[in-house]
Amino acid sequence: MSNETAGTQKVTVRMYRQGLGDAFLIGFHTAEGDARWMLIDCGATDPEGSTDLLKELAQDIKKTTKDSKHKNGHLRLVVVSNPRRDHVSGFAVASAIFKEMDVDEVWLPATEDRDNDQARRRESERRKRLAELLAVARALPDPVKGLARNLTGVLSLSHESADLLLTSESEGALTILRDWEKKGTRVMYLGARAASRPIFSDLAGPRAFVLGPREPGSFAALPGSSELEESFLDAARSSLKFSAELKKGWAELFERNLPFPRSHQVTFTRTDEGGKELREFTPSIYAAYFEKHYFAEDERWRQIDHDWLAVARSLTLALDRAANNDSLALAFEISKGGKVLLFPGDAQLAAWKSWGARKWAVTEDGEKRRVTACDLLSRVSVYKVSHRCSQTGTLIEGGLNLMESSNLVALLPVDNEAAGLLGWDLPYAPLLQALREKTRGRILISDRSEPRVADRPRPDNITRSGWSAFQKAVTETPLYIEYELNI
Repeated sequence: MSNETAGTQKVTVRMYRQGLGDAFLIGFHTAEGDARWMLIDCGATDPEGSTDLLKELAQDIKKTTKDSKHKNGHLRLVVVSNPRRDHVSGFAVASAIFKEMDVDEVWLPATEDRDNDQARRRESERRKRLAELLAVARALPDPVKGLARNLTGVLSLSHESADLLLTSESEGALTILRDWEKKGTRVMYLGARAASRPIFSDLAGPRAFVLGPREPGSFAALPGSSELEESFLDAARSSLKFSAELKKGWAELFERNLPFPRSHQVTFTRTDEGGKELREFTPSIYAAYFEKHYFAEDERWRQIDHDWLAVARSLTLALDRAANNDSLALAFEISKGGKVLLFPGDAQLAAWKSWGARKWAVTEDGEKRRVTACDLLSRVSVYKVSHRCSQTGTLIEGGLNLMESSNLVALLPVDNEAAGLLGWDLPYAPLLQALREKTRGRILISDRSEPRVADRPRPDNITRSGWSAFQKAVTETPLYIEYELNI
């Protein structure tokens, strides 16, 4: 049987364990023993702390994908689902290794196409809002420095490295694209209007369907955007006053936003922030009263001194959601009408809701068929859990509940310790429980502290043969977890 007509016999999905971030090596294997390789993302939220692991996984990719014609590795396709450091930083950290590889195609979200005027304007607006947020974080006085850490933490960065936000995180990490392009790599920017396409030109069966992102020009059309404030442009408009005030400096901003005039204020310290003696300070009788009834630890719930800064956090979250909902979300159909791999990047609820209307007209071998997003979801056999299993990362009704496969496996790239350091409650316990029930316990988590699948007890809702088959399909090493899906 020729390669052009050979079908896929099995698919292997290798999830790397580099920390908090995505990196998946997927192999499509034929009965003849050859394989075609696809890499989806390669990054970590803390690339500096994960340097050795990122280089090690790059070496593993090179070793795994090399053949007689490609001594330094051969990737048929590289997918960048989201151009943020937890998805792309590995390409920079291990650039010397990736540069040597042969790569046929690279797919990125349509929103990253700098030849598109609307995408460029959106990126310019993003940088403007990020600059304003960083100015907020840096200007805050000591009593509210925690908010500064909170703002940058939401965007996956430490306060010290927040300058990176002012440039597209993909610009540094994806300079590797230029090296690949010089060798003939084709770069494509895909959005929800893209037609379905075969993944490989010389392998019948595997086909990609683009669920998101929305195309540039339709950003504001996302269902529920006004209610959920999913568009950062909407959030930005609501915070224009805040941004304008910020430019006048912290002191004036603070003064202008005080709710009462000076005549109705009391001061609680004898010195200002610089240590200068104040002419007036609160009489001890007032100080004692407020110390007991307002500043006491068990009275913190009363304190509203810095509540007016909440708009900054709202804008930060809106920026974060907008970036996540611009993920390149893909459904890979392994064979005609067969099993599906779902890789939604970091898509959150509003993006999921927009997929419901997706439909494609597919022509194969002279035959036409119609495929809908709901149909694809019903056939999902492997689900890469979106947005690290956050509270808003997976839609239940119209999403997870549509996944009807009795052999569904969920892949969860999350590191509990790394998430905790950023103040994130990941994975979100109720969603994790829903996934356990839906998959009958067939969840693979990249966290190295997780019990090995081979050592896990069988869940009550799966048969002995079903659990045994799952355990045999999983290979675990310190560097990765791999799942083998037979077709």
